[in-house]
Amino acid sequence: MTLRLLSCASLIVMLAGCDPAPESTGGAEAVARRAPTGKTAEAFDLAAITELIKANEIPNAKEIEAKINDPATGINTLDLDEDGVTDLVEVIESRDNSKATLELRAIPSSTLGDDPKAHPKHAKEHGVVIAKIEFLLNPPAQTITVHASFTSHIEHDPEVHVYDHEVSVVVENGTLHVDEGHLFFYLFVFEHEFYLGHYHHHHHIDIHVVEKHHKHKKHKKHKKHKKFKKYKHGKHGKH
Repeated sequence: MTLRLLSCASLIVMLAGCDPAPESTGGAEAVARRAPTGKTAEAFDLAAITELIKANEIPNAKEIEAKINDPATGINTLDLDEDGVTDLVEVIESRDNSKATLELRAIPSSTLGDDPKAHPKHAKEHGVVIAKIEFLLNPPAQTITVHASFTSHIEHDPEVHVYDHEVSVVVENGTLHVDEGHLFFYLFVFEHEFYLGHYHHHHHIDIHVVEKHHKHKKHKKHKKHKKFKKYKHGKHGKH
């Protein structure tokens, strides 16, 4: 998010002089104080998130959520309910074959209530999807296309506030080859439970689980069934 500051030099034509500008305190407080609030694209720096993805600085959905809600980054200053409190934004992960999606869902702070145990329910009922980041794996073209855009819940220019980039990858025999720790590895290769956001991280989803049963032998104590996980391209867990 670009911040434009006026210096004394820019006002020299209109003013005979000006007092020295006060020293900036810097840090998260300064960012939050100058950043726009409300429900506009200026209050949520979607471009900054896509740049972090380009630079391979975010390894998974949980870390994306942490960056978004860290005041020091200045990415999120949304205040949908205009109560003066920045609304937390959850990241909700899903996948459909070769397409992975990260929904960014803002939770109006005034809807959560005072009971922490009820926060997951209220977040689900009152959460607003403000943007989506989609990752499309195209094996024949050996590419992954990243597309980020706002929903109608955010005031924005659909021709300006949309972000796309394409990354060359290696896909052999239906398997994506990418370094461990890369976001693409997390989205398309690494076996994991879908991340469902700050208030839903305890929800369990089984993904790519295949059970291997051992034959029972008479007069012997039954062995426990073992589980192993095997990645199979195109099969996914359900929410």
